[in-house]
Amino acid sequence: MDPLGVEITTLTGVYSISASRSLNTVGAATLSFFDDVNPDFLGQDYRIGIYRNNYLLGDTHWLIKKKIKLIDSWRVECKDTLSILSDRIVSYARETNFSEKTIEYGLEAPADYLMKAFMRENLGTLATDTTRDLSDYLAIEDDLSLGPTLEKSASQQIIMNVLSSLASDSQANGTELYFDVRPGPSRLFFFVKSGHLGVDNQEIVFGPEYNNLQDAQIQWNYENEKSVIYVGGYGRGAEQIIRKVED
Repeated sequence: MDPLGVEITTLTGVYSISASRSLNTVGAATLSFFDDVNPDFLGQDYRIGIYRNNYLLGDTHWLIKKKIKLIDSWRVECKDTLSILSDRIVSYARETNFSEKTIEYGLEAPADYLMKAFMRENLGTLATDTTRDLSDYLAIEDDLSLGPTLEKSASQQIIMNVLSSLASDSQANGTELYFDVRPGPSRLFFFVKSGHLGVDNQEIVFGPEYNNLQDAQIQWNYENEKSVIYVGGYGRGAEQIIRKVED
């Protein structure tokens, strides 16, 4: 896809995919494919969607950060859409309302409110430098008052680090918060959730028939087996209580 998410082509000659995501962390992916693709289609921040069983893997798009032409194939290295937050800082001086969400400035608030305030002021409609406004490409969820009331000083800090710090502070105060940037119908969408992301699966099944096990094996390990144990209790020397336990 192009940077706006408009589909360009489908890669059919993919022979290797490595992709991983983690909560509140930028994910990475590497794809290798034989397709004879126009290099212009692999431009900076062009997107790749990886589908598995018709589901978008990781609920994200992968932004191209590096392309490598091999003799008969391509390799592209990507970051997920959360990487957008790693490319921006809180570009405001200290001791201003834009950098100080603190008691002194009357701006302490629930954790998700602070997260979205930093997002709007540095990537959204409240950015004082209009060239930093990505609202045509990125929507930001409404405030939901999730998490405890916090404060944060963040002048010149990377947005991703600011949000991760707020999530950690929220967890330390009893509420787990997770944030993500996911593809939407027309724009990317930043949101915050409490408790968990995605579906809370009560049962997870593994097996070769589900294609979610590799190199499966069963192991019988007797290395540390003991059949009789002598347990020492109270007392010292000859007076110590010792019991023999068999199985």
